[in-house]
Amino acid sequence: MAGPSSAERIQMMSATRRQFLTRATATALTAGCSARSFAQVAEAPPSGQLPPLPTKGKVVFSDNLLDPDFASDSGFRQNGKPCWRSRLERTRQQVGNREAGYYADPALNPEVEVWGIEPATGCRFIQAEHVPGGLSDGRGGQIMQEWQKTVPFTYTAAIITSQTLFNRITTGSYVEFEVKLSKVAGSWPALWLLRSGMWPPEIDVLEAFISSFDYPSDKVATNVHWVHNNVHQSASAPVKLNEFEQDADIFSRFNRFGCFIGKSEIVWYFNGKPYRTASNSVGPGPWYMLMNVAVGGLVAAPSDPSAFPARMYIREVKVVQFS
Repeated sequence: MAGPSSAERIQMMSATRRQFLTRATATALTAGCSARSFAQVAEAPPSGQLPPLPTKGKVVFSDNLLDPDFASDSGFRQNGKPCWRSRLERTRQQVGNREAGYYADPALNPEVEVWGIEPATGCRFIQAEHVPGGLSDGRGGQIMQEWQKTVPFTYTAAIITSQTLFNRITTGSYVEFEVKLSKVAGSWPALWLLRSGMWPPEIDVLEAFISSFDYPSDKVATNVHWVHNNVHQSASAPVKLNEFEQDADIFSRFNRFGCFIGKSEIVWYFNGKPYRTASNSVGPGPWYMLMNVAVGGLVAAPSDPSAFPARMYIREVKVVQFS
């Protein structure tokens, strides 16, 4: 039997992007998620000594995203040089997740902001927004949800990927995102890595499933997705960061979320401190980076539209290569 087309693979990625969660994580999500056929591996934080970052690495990529033309639909600037891309490879909707937010770009959707610079910190932000009147399709109509053809999008989501800008993350690479999140019920911020041209595998550096305003200020999830014997596999660990850093708060201040890809294991870091390891079941890559703020899908639908926008503030993204 022929394999899926490129478009179908993207739909599969959308459908399965975050379905490989442990029960501990899934209980915090919307109860409407349908079951999938896959294998799960629940992992507790290891009790032994966690490996510190290697030394004498070389910074091979660094960006504060402050250039005015830092991102585009194509992933290229008008002068032909690469930049961040404002969409997944072939879609602006996460169909399988049934997300409520359309991944917008201000050049294509001028009625929304999508991103900007925060005056107080001078940092870039990307944001999900509430659009009561719906998004225009540019032809006098509205952009409709592909899984509900008569329902327009009343929320936008935001995503930027380094697929065209930097896609050479591999064994010995340490990836670090310095970000601050917004606690907005119904939003779903994430930092993750994909391999160009195929899915799975996937590495999730951070996911925050903010289904309610009671979401704790220090809880995140990390996941690894791969295929073994034609079965989707996942290792997932919800983590209370207070166990590793006292008074950890992912909403009130900037924090550094990192991931080191070793030959045999992957290690996650919070402000330079290791807090989780997992076997490297996903291989060497190469990988590229994604940062997004989704709406709905595997989190509960927004309960208070006036609480939006839901922002992710970005101070710096960097990749360090160790020999």
